[in-house]
Amino acid sequence: MPIGLLNPQTLTPAASTTYYAQVTSDITGCTNPTRVPTNPIVVLPVPSLTTSASASIICAGTPTTLSCTGANTYTWQPGSLTGSSVIVSPLTTTIYTVTGTSVNGCTKTATITITVNPLPVISGSASPSIVCPGAPVTLTGTTPGVTWNWQPGNLSGSPVVVNPVVQTTYTVTATSAQGCTKSQTFVILMHPTPSASTTVSPSSAICAGQSATITATGGVSYLWMPGSTTGNTRVVNTAATYTVTVTNALGCTATATRVITVNPTPTVGTTITNANICLGASTTMTGTGALTYIWQPGSLTGTSVTVSPASTTTYTITGTNASGCTNTSTRLVTVSPCGNSQLTVKVLHQGYYNGAGFMGSVLQNQGQPNGPSDCDTVEIRLYNASAPYAMAHSYTGVLQTNGDVVCSFPPAVNGLSYYIGVRHRNAIETWSNNPVLMSALTTYNFSNALNKAYGSNQISLGGGFFAIFNGDINQDGVVDGLDYNDWETDNNNFAGGYYSSDLNGDGIVDGLDFLIWEDNNNNFVGIITP
Repeated sequence: MPIGLLNPQTLTPAASTTYYAQVTSDITGCTNPTRVPTNPIVVLPVPSLTTSASASIICAGTPTTLSCTGANTYTWQPGSLTGSSVIVSPLTTTIYTVTGTSVNGCTKTATITITVNPLPVISGSASPSIVCPGAPVTLTGTTPGVTWNWQPGNLSGSPVVVNPVVQTTYTVTATSAQGCTKSQTFVILMHPTPSASTTVSPSSAICAGQSATITATGGVSYLWMPGSTTGNTRVVNTAATYTVTVTNALGCTATATRVITVNPTPTVGTTITNANICLGASTTMTGTGALTYIWQPGSLTGTSVTVSPASTTTYTITGTNASGCTNTSTRLVTVSPCGNSQLTVKVLHQGYYNGAGFMGSVLQNQGQPNGPSDCDTVEIRLYNASAPYAMAHSYTGVLQTNGDVVCSFPPAVNGLSYYIGVRHRNAIETWSNNPVLMSALTTYNFSNALNKAYGSNQISLGGGFFAIFNGDINQDGVVDGLDYNDWETDNNNFAGGYYSSDLNGDGIVDGLDFLIWEDNNNNFVGIITP
């Protein structure tokens, strides 16, 4: 071959090698026995790659880490990822190829296969999706070949029944045979519950024999227990805890309770000192079995009352116990004449007068346990008709608001004449104008004429009515400064109640009483007797 021309060759040495060339003439065919060495060919080593995966079998979308060693730099396909470790999340089975490059620029490739199992196809339902609190909801998964887990509650299987009481989001997780999972959520909404409440009239604590009406609100229909009765009201008379179930228009329910207590009524009785009395006498009745008592007729109050009826009377006592329950009992008081002399005196009191022939209920005003027809206590005296006019008999009774007081005296007074004296705790004692002949039934009226009193010792009230003077607080027979002293002391102490210085009987010692005293003091009012 011509000098300077070479026959080019492609060589692929596996290691560093020196190649020799031997020249042969193209013309003569002669070969030069001398071998000519080439420059040495240096073969650099390729990297030795080692690959691994944190998981070579995964579920779709699950990350796994691919790693490679033995090179200086690495490139992964698909994805053109770089680095000795990369994270991938394939959705299908994928072969990853890594190209490793050494520091000398030599490269080598390796592969790793990631097997991907598919996620389960999830199909589920929640029925119903809107419920009343506490109502059942059926959660169902329908995909075959998977297992089911429901949260909250950590329930397994399909279907499952839950009873949420508030709006709740349920999450179902389906797991395939390869362990791959997928989740779905269901929101269970709540219908509003009714606001159940009850009221009771007249009270939740009643007395035996009474009834209470319980009224429920908050819904469109109602069911009561015990008894399974319907309607928004229920009338009851027995002690129990009554429960009403209230249902609204959406069918949701709520309950309310009401406790009814039935208190016993008292067993009211009476005792009496004497059920058969003579006319003008008195007897005391006492109530038993209760806490407080009211007696009729007379509207008397107190455990014990003393009565002096003018005729046979049936008294009714109403007793009230600590629970406010009442019961009644009756007591007959039989009144017989017994031969006594009955004297009815009509007299009006100056300070107590209200007009039209009537006085106020002074005892009641002053806090005494008397009825509205009782005015005040008064003493009626019978004085001998001749000097020295000594007192022969006396009777203390209750002056009625119409001015009457009925007195009883021994039969011995019949056929005899006596001055009648009226003595009151803050009035001038007043005598009848003349001695009065006594009989079994005698009446004397001071109030219809001025001269019915001895010495006309009365005051005109107008309208044809007359009254005895009052203001004699200390009962010395004259209205004077000593009575004023008593009034002033009580007035300065703001006295109220049963006081003789309360001249007008309104229950308070004040300036109105002073005005009565002042007029009678200025007019030198005092007792006038034979």
